[in-house]
Formats: sequence, structure tokens, C-alpha cells
Amino acid sequence: MSDVETDEEIALASSEIEREIISDEIKKDNKEEIVTSSANEETLLSSSDSDDASSTEEPMIEEKLVRAESCKESGNEYFKKQENAEAIKFYEKGIKIVGRHCNDDIPLHDVKVKLISLLVSLQLNKAAAFNKLEDWKSSILSCDQSLALIEKNEKIISDVVTWKVKACFRRGTAHSKSGNLESAKSDLVAALKLDRSNKGALKEYNLVKRKLSECKAAEKASFSNMFSKGMYDDKEAARKRAALKAIEADRLLREQWNEQVKDGSTSFDDWCKENEEKRLKAAQLEKEEEEERAKLREEERRRKKAEQADDDDLDLDEEDLKAIAETRKKGYCYFRTERSAKDLELIGSTTPVKIDTSNDALSTTGSSAWNANGTTWEEKDITVLAKEKFHVHLHELKVESEIIPGHNVEMTTSVSDVDGHAQLVVSRKKGGAPVFDLSAKLKWSLKYNEEKATGTIAFPDIHNGVDINSVERTIKVTKSLKSQDIQSASLLALERECCEALSRFVGALEAVE
Repeated sequence: MSDVETDEEIALASSEIEREIISDEIKKDNKEEIVTSSANEETLLSSSDSDDASSTEEPMIEEKLVRAESCKESGNEYFKKQENAEAIKFYEKGIKIVGRHCNDDIPLHDVKVKLISLLVSLQLNKAAAFNKLEDWKSSILSCDQSLALIEKNEKIISDVVTWKVKACFRRGTAHSKSGNLESAKSDLVAALKLDRSNKGALKEYNLVKRKLSECKAAEKASFSNMFSKGMYDDKEAARKRAALKAIEADRLLREQWNEQVKDGSTSFDDWCKENEEKRLKAAQLEKEEEEERAKLREEERRRKKAEQADDDDLDLDEEDLKAIAETRKKGYCYFRTERSAKDLELIGSTTPVKIDTSNDALSTTGSSAWNANGTTWEEKDITVLAKEKFHVHLHELKVESEIIPGHNVEMTTSVSDVDGHAQLVVSRKKGGAPVFDLSAKLKWSLKYNEEKATGTIAFPDIHNGVDINSVERTIKVTKSLKSQDIQSASLLALERECCEALSRFVGALEAVE
């Protein structure tokens, strides 16, 4: 591809390739076994709805496959007519019919293979339709679910490479259009590694590279001008640098994961959790060693100070030695100096008197009544208020959703511990500005059917200006579900919900004046 192509040309070419790939997929699907249905589309939808109602005889799995295949064909017809919303309805109907059987122990191998292949095809077709509607988030979720099915059943299904290429390409396109450039790059690279001749993936990859280069150039320009602009520009530049740093860190992590886990036995998230636990242990060990070194340095400093004080070369008389000994005994505090009765009569009492601030209230500028003009630096402890707001926003969070079609889960959280400090700072007649540095741990529980999983999620570093999307967090599982797919998808949903709640908490705390 030429380097001088414009963004519009690349986007247009990528869209054309996407349509060609979808068209090829629909043609391929139409060559599979076709089972015609005597009912029209309205009867098909009502028939699928009746599947939810109780009946005396459960239809055989082969019959459900026939119905799901018909839903797929109807969705494909709507997709070709650019009626993507209607196409999605039929794809979802097909998924609903057979999705609940994906984990069943089906004795017939061919039936199992056909069921999984049909589910993957429906999810990928749905992702393509979502991309047409520019619903990038839903497209990414559909691709995630199709990849999970592929990875779990890749030993029994054929065309694994073809499925993975389509899923990575469509998810990469959705990430690119929604601005997640590093995630888009990772998916598109994965697709091209499997199929280097995929023109659509190559065009989209070059487009993503160009956008990343523009972001880096903008960041460089912002950095060069940071000293000539105001405080707001400095914060914006810092935010952009943090975002780019997070993107680069994620890219490096994924490269390390690909190198270390070549067989795919450990997921990226699990690998990250293991590395994070190792890092925390190493950091704790380094902290303990540093404290020990600091203790030794302090002892050495005191020893040298004592030797200097006892230096025999000092020419001190008896009166000097007495004054030094008295000073050492009392300390070098002005208020400990002993004064004569005459001095005390002239000076009066020099003992510091504590100001009564029990009824001190914040003024409109955030300062106390005694500092109403705001001319004196003042810090007020608002740690208790910060902890209360944390409980308000993150205690008893609930996540109730259909993580995977046909599988409803319920998750709740409870705040286990909140530590750290928060102050309201007033200076130079400016309004109060909260400064905080907190850490917190939440307990979570997951209910799925009759099973229950429990664990914790920790946020060790919550501070001013933190990027919630890349905030450090550690999830631990104390009791697991049998279905790891359900558990992993549920924990991802919990992370998103906690980050949204944490964002609301930080916003509420930073609004305190």
C-alpha cells in the first residue's frame, strides 16, 4: 500500500474490503446445508419466542439447529439489504435458540461441531452488523464471545484460523473506530500473523499506524510548549502523556505475554495478575530492605555526630562544656531556654497557646474563620469525609447481566478497607483544593445458578489526577466457579463497574471546596 494515501482513501478501501469479506462469508454460509422453513419470518420469530415457554416435549437439538440456521439466513438477507438492525435481531434469535447448549455434553460429534460453528458464525455476523451501525462496543463484545468459543473448542472445529482472522479483524476495526488504537493494532497484527494476504486487515493496520504517529507528534508538540502555557495546558499535556504511556505499556505487556505463553494456556488477564502479584512481592521486599538500609544510615549518622561532639581537639573550657551539656539535655528549642526573673518580667510568658478551633467552620473560600482572608497556608483533614464518599459510591455495587447469552449472573461488592489520607488545602486566597492519596479493598461475590464465587479487588493507589481506565488494581479469587468462562467474563464486567464508580468518587471528592 502506498504511504501517500489519504486517511479517507484508506478508510474507504478498508470499508470495501470489509464488505467483500462479509459477502464471501455469506456466500460460504449459503453453500452449507440449507434447511428451508415453511413458516414466514413472523412465524419464525414467534416460534423462537415460544421456545422460552414451557412445553411438554423439548425439541431435539437437530431441530433447534435447523431453526437457528434459518435465523442466520434471514439475518444475512437483511444484512445484504443494509437493514442491519433487523439482521441483528435474527442473529440474536439464532444465538438464543442454541446458545444454551454450547456447554452440553452432546454425544454426536458432528452435531456438536455444527452447533459450535453456527454459534461462532452468528456472533461474527452480528459483529459485522454492529460495525455497520457504528456500535463499536457491542461489536467488540460479540467478537470477544466468538473468540472465547473458538479457543474453547478449537480442537473439534475446522477453519479455526479463518474464524480467528475474522474475529480479530472485526474487533480491530471496532477498536480503531472507537479510538482504542493500541488494542486495534494488537488485534490487526494478530489477524495478519494468521493471514498476511488479508487486504482489509492490512489497510486498517496502516491507518492505525498513521493515527498513532499523529498522536505521538501531537504529544511531542504539547511537551515542547508545556512551559509556555498555563496550568490547564500542563494538566492536559500530562493527561495525554499518561494515556500514551498506558497504551505503550499495554502493547509491551501483550508482546511479553505472546512470547512467554506461546501455547495460549494462560489468558492475558491471568498472566497480568500473576505478574502483578510477583511485582508487589518484590516491591514489598525492596521496601523492607530499604528500611533496613535507612536504619543503618541513621545509626551511622548518630555515631559520627557523637564522635564529633566528643572531639578532644576542641578548645573548650569548663563553662563551655557545661553549656553544651545543658543544651544537649534540653534540646535546641527556643522555648526551653531558662530565663532570669527579670527577663520573664519584661517579656512575659512565651509558652505557645493552642488556638481553639472546635467551632471553626469553613468559609466560602475553603479557609477557616481565623484564616478568612486566605493569606495563610492551611490544610484541613478531610480523610473521614473521603472514606464516607468512597463507601457511598463503591459499597454494595450490583452487576446483574447476561454476560454470555443464556447465562445470567449477579455480582455484589462490599467495602472491606479504605486507608490513606485526604486534605483540603487553602493558599494565596484561592478556594480549597482537595489533595488525597488513598488505597482500598473491596470484597465481591458472584452468584451463578446454584454456584457462588468470592474474592477481593484492591486499588492500592487512588490519588489526584489518576487515570481511572489504567488505575492499578488487583483481583484475587478465593472461591471459583466451575465455569471459568463465566467467571472471567463476570470479573471483566465487575472491573468496568468498579472503575465507573471510582471515577464518580474521584469526581465527587475533587469537587469538595
